[in-house]
Amino acid sequence: MPTRLTLPAWPSWRKQQKHVGTEHLPTLQVWCDFLKRARQTRQYTPTAPAQQVALGAALALAGVPRVLFAAIGTDGRDGPTDVAGAWVDGETVARGRAHGQEAAAALAANDSYHFFAAAGGHLRTGPTLTNVNDLYLLFAW
Repeated sequence: MPTRLTLPAWPSWRKQQKHVGTEHLPTLQVWCDFLKRARQTRQYTPTAPAQQVALGAALALAGVPRVLFAAIGTDGRDGPTDVAGAWVDGETVARGRAHGQEAAAALAANDSYHFFAAAGGHLRTGPTLTNVNDLYLLFAW
């Protein structure tokens, strides 16, 4: 197990980049924010911000044991998709590869929806009839 895990500096978290040291395990860290779609692509892909963040976290966590990250839209829909978000762990990138998906390529193509559809990890809640914020959870043990 690594002695320190550093989360990537996603836009709204740059000033509060978090470190998880083994002396603080188990730990649950929670963030909430609305992230705008980073860029538009010419080809429509049903990807939304929470899934993109989760896929970026999957790349950062590849091979790291005992860490789970989830990105969830509280309204039950992440952008134009039928899912609320996605969860990842240290094996997500490998699971995707086993199903013919490359995480880095999917992230660059803004197509995390299809990555998670193949590899697993979508979170489905159904409509919640509320839209408080997007939640980002990191659990390490």
